[in-house]
Amino acid sequence: MVPTLWNDNNQYRRTVLKTMQWLTMLAGICFICINIVKNQWPLAIIEMVAVAFTLAFARARDRTRHLARWTLVYLCLVFLCILLGIWQTRFATGQFIWMPLIPMLAYLLMGKRTGTLLTAAFVLPGLALFLALEWQSNNTLAHGTAISNIALSVLLAWMLSYVYESNREAVVSELQRTAERDPLTGLHNRLHLESVFQQLKVNEKVPYIAMLLVDIDLFKHINDQFGHTAGDEVLRATAKQLRACTRRNDWLFRVGGEEFCVLLPAMASGQAAELAEQLRLRLSASPVAIKGRDIDATISVGLSNWPLDGEQFHDIYQVADTRLYRAKKQGRNQVVAL
Repeated sequence: MVPTLWNDNNQYRRTVLKTMQWLTMLAGICFICINIVKNQWPLAIIEMVAVAFTLAFARARDRTRHLARWTLVYLCLVFLCILLGIWQTRFATGQFIWMPLIPMLAYLLMGKRTGTLLTAAFVLPGLALFLALEWQSNNTLAHGTAISNIALSVLLAWMLSYVYESNREAVVSELQRTAERDPLTGLHNRLHLESVFQQLKVNEKVPYIAMLLVDIDLFKHINDQFGHTAGDEVLRATAKQLRACTRRNDWLFRVGGEEFCVLLPAMASGQAAELAEQLRLRLSASPVAIKGRDIDATISVGLSNWPLDGEQFHDIYQVADTRLYRAKKQGRNQVVAL
């Protein structure tokens, strides 16, 4: 599951699509008129279909949950119009100014993987047909030069589009990783805690969600007595124990200085309380060794459950926080689940 924070990383593509759709409809109407006058009905009909689909896509663009599918069909129609237009003119050299648009739009709107497949599906057949027809011409030298120029320009556009999209995806991936992770512990940070909770709620395979709020006891005392370096090691050790006690599909967050949150999908309150107790025992039995000294650290845990303790995220969080406060007030180093 991808957190909502990064789930809609195609917003910039929606913006590009808005401009592209207007240009497509305006250019399409012009070309339809021209091709009807020239009696080129096959191309005019394909262009009518492309314009009609573009209009429908423009109406659905901002609300559809299947943007990639709509975009794929849209690009296939546009690229088909380009190739059919070149074929109708018997692959006249001037028509090939449209060919470099194929890789540019494919990578910009579909990403690296699908963009590569889409480009190959339209560019390679187009170049192959152009090569086959041009090679039959008598003026071999002149047409050979034209073929080389066209092929190189299209392949250069393809290569540059691929490199650009590869670098863009790598940068975005690194920015996402940096933004969503706590640099000290490697756990998720609080930034998308609520969005993950909301996604889990709508999953039909998740009838309930347990939430643990975990707080390191007397953490300020650890920092004051042993230094912030020791405090950092205690935080890392706590995160390590959290990973060891939870499942792969559980979500771990560092939500404050010494506070952590754990979301346990499809785990009943009783099981979650047992897991929290196991975590508490493991931490209390595992002093953190720093420069030859053992630092004892314990935790207090507050537990809540969706939907038993409320329907909304802030309700569940508030219940867990209240129970965590009670665990602290009752002497720390304990789990409060009710």
